[in-house]
Amino acid sequence: MRVRSKLPALEGRRLTTELTVHNNDFGGVTAVVYGSKGSGKTTLFLTLAQTVQCYNTVTNVLEFETSIWRGGDEDYWTWLPYDRTRVFIHRDNIDTVSFKCDEDLLEYDRSKLPKIIVYKNNKDLYSKLLRGCINVVYEPTTYTLTERLKKMIQKRGVAGDELFKKKEVDSIIWWFEFVDWLRINKSLEHISVFIDEADQLLPVSPSGARWHLNLWFKDIMRALRKRNISLFLACHGYTDIDGRIRPKVMYRIYMKGACAPSESLVWKTAPITLPQGKYYIERDAWGWARFNKIEEQPRVLVSLKPDEDETDGEEHESKKTNEDTTFAYDVVFPSGVEGLSVTIDRNPGDFTPVSPDDAVPAEFEFVDEDEFVLSIVPMAPMRAPDKKPIEDVSASNNESNKKIKPDDPLADLFED
Repeated sequence: MRVRSKLPALEGRRLTTELTVHNNDFGGVTAVVYGSKGSGKTTLFLTLAQTVQCYNTVTNVLEFETSIWRGGDEDYWTWLPYDRTRVFIHRDNIDTVSFKCDEDLLEYDRSKLPKIIVYKNNKDLYSKLLRGCINVVYEPTTYTLTERLKKMIQKRGVAGDELFKKKEVDSIIWWFEFVDWLRINKSLEHISVFIDEADQLLPVSPSGARWHLNLWFKDIMRALRKRNISLFLACHGYTDIDGRIRPKVMYRIYMKGACAPSESLVWKTAPITLPQGKYYIERDAWGWARFNKIEEQPRVLVSLKPDEDETDGEEHESKKTNEDTTFAYDVVFPSGVEGLSVTIDRNPGDFTPVSPDDAVPAEFEFVDEDEFVLSIVPMAPMRAPDKKPIEDVSASNNESNKKIKPDDPLADLFED
């Protein structure tokens, strides 16, 4: 008779806690989520963006962490709570950007969207981030490679490459620059960066300077942890991103339809038949855990450039929006909000290898009593966004200056 072990559930809880609760000793984390279309990968990403917490680097008080979400053409940030979400558009695109609802393809009423904020450069963007909340950032549609990145690539012997022949390059390369800028210029505050469809940023077998750019990014990933920067990536499978990046990833999450690589602790085909809402996670051990559904909302279709069909033969009327423009919004929270009962123990336990047969749960439909469920943390009262970069995160001990503080999850990882 086969006996179900509690080890996968306990390790899944521990690893998920390490992934979502950060402190200054451990630093930032790097993680990648693998899953096929319809596996719930985006829902898990949305849950992680709302769940990540950190200990204040000075006061050691547990707070919500500042999240940066890379905005997409068809995005789900309308599913996030309005009070915790801000959308950032580059000043070159603010006059032409449009937000449409994917249900009727009509323009979204700006008053129904989170606050739209204009930024002009990396420093300006960093200064306007809403601390402890989710900042949806759209890269500029036109991007010119900076001299710093050019020098980094030239050091690898690719001077004269096509990146230097063209004034403008693929705008997604801006994320290389921004993450590197944060690594050098930000304070010690914890920041998490979420990039869905990571294969667009780190494609397999890129040619020319992109090959060297990926290699350079692999090298700086080692420094992100020390600078309290966490990087979350998502794609369909481990073969979709550059193989040189994978060894630098600390946590790997497998969802329905994904296969584990040969070096994984998880049985290769185990994740394929996982149900929605369940995942395997591995680092120094492996385990499994679950997450809840989020109340669905209409997606938002974002176009940073004017539609050629609509503007053909007509003079485009600019939407004059300044950097201080604010929009009214209604507070909307996802359903099923629960407390996060996890531990903050950062010391990984000893891992005892298990046989491949133990990596395949016997009954996926059975919910174990001690199976960990990653849940969205209840939100505390909001505070105004910072007007300038945080130089001293200690600031003051006054209640009005404290960051958002969730319930302390020092509860019950291991039950007696």
